Amino acid sequence: MKYIRMMILVGIPIIMAFSFMSCEDWVTEVDPLSSQVENGDLDSEEYLDFLLKGMLGNMGRSEEFSGLPHIIWRVAGFSDEFVHGEVDFAPDHSNFVQDIPMDLNFVANDWENYHQIRFHADDLLDRASNMTISNASLEQRVHWWGNVIGGLMRMYLADHWGLTKDGQNPGAVITTIQQIDNGETGSFQTDAEIRALARSMLTAALSFDPGETYEGVNGNADKIVWSLIARTYLFDENYSEAKSAAEKGLQQGDIGFQLVHSAAFTNYMWYEAGRNNVLFSADTRFVDYVVADRKEGEIISNLEEENEDSQSLRGPEGDGLGESDAENVRDGLDNPNERIPLWELEGDGDNLAYCQDIYDGRSDYLDLIDWKEMELILAEVAIRAGDNATGLAHINNVRTHHGLDALTSDAMTGFTPSATSGAGSNTGALGLLIEERDKTLWMKGVRLADQTRFDLWHLGSNTWPYIPIPDSEILNNPNVNRP
Repeated sequence: MKYIRMMILVGIPIIMAFSFMSCEDWVTEVDPLSSQVENGDLDSEEYLDFLLKGMLGNMGRSEEFSGLPHIIWRVAGFSDEFVHGEVDFAPDHSNFVQDIPMDLNFVANDWENYHQIRFHADDLLDRASNMTISNASLEQRVHWWGNVIGGLMRMYLADHWGLTKDGQNPGAVITTIQQIDNGETGSFQTDAEIRALARSMLTAALSFDPGETYEGVNGNADKIVWSLIARTYLFDENYSEAKSAAEKGLQQGDIGFQLVHSAAFTNYMWYEAGRNNVLFSADTRFVDYVVADRKEGEIISNLEEENEDSQSLRGPEGDGLGESDAENVRDGLDNPNERIPLWELEGDGDNLAYCQDIYDGRSDYLDLIDWKEMELILAEVAIRAGDNATGLAHINNVRTHHGLDALTSDAMTGFTPSATSGAGSNTGALGLLIEERDKTLWMKGVRLADQTRFDLWHLGSNTWPYIPIPDSEILNNPNVNRP
């Protein structure tokens, strides 16, 4: 972390060419191998836009152990949303998420990725707070983005990380810039404490305006912030505040908060959990969801000759083999808003494997939070308050958007999960809500927290129900020890 503080490579903004902005001429004029700016030279207004784009570039990278796309992919694989091991070259899933991280560098690299992104946001705000900025529009952008990304990363640290294997210590360690400057290290903070820090930064962002420069915000700046705040309140079980924030958040028809990708800078879900490479397969329950209700999505096959076990609706594409690099094979489907589109292919041995096909192309935008999550937050708040009718109305708003049949009150109160349901053993209205969240919020970075909230951990009592704070932090931070 100190290295970042001392020197920032001018090449960083090149990565940002695909995320939240279009390419600009100045990007191509930088030599990333030799151009450097000393730390002290950055403390002036002329470098603020450079630092802002560098922060967004660090967040927007889409490669192994770098950037927010990898974080969303990784936490989906650590949870029960994906299975690692349905293709010939992949190790067993439980080994991948539990044993390998503790023996090698997976967790340490993940930890560094989260904190790299957070640090750049904190550093941007720290520098901006110590200068007088004459460009009012730039000042607004810097403070909005710095607070939103700083708050977002704190939210993810709270939702995804923990200290002990028994599941009793969710949370993380944050070493601030001021502590780094003083030669200090941070202490462990609980998930609730870190979410409070996230909300403080997100609330601060409401006083600023990022403008219309950045694709991915889509003119919904305040709604995006309130949506993120709503999620933090829900996970803290503060349902009244969650409701208030969700009502101010993204509404039906609004475009959500998105990471922007291109053919050159690919969507990581497509790259490592889609047609390009099925390193992570969809958990088989998503296939069961589609088989139980074919309106959930169509399964398109990648098999040259479908066997009798194939679940495909669409069948082979093109000349008899699924065109995995073709982004138009879902065009013309009866339901353009499929909730669980899947891609079928040969798995390990005689098994079939299925990958998500929501992101079916390399340039698909990656959703971070959207209006459907707000509807499900409002549904959960209502159900917990005993208002099943309101809860059902919000659930049906989501289902209608996806071309699904509206549910009745009897179907809600009489809900009994299948053996493979993401609702576990939860029945009735709350069980239905959990299953609807499972189907709708796939790959949004929330399932790991939902597994904790609803006691749905899937790998047994002797495994980590969150990503463990790595030994690299424990051994080098005297303030943090495992109980």
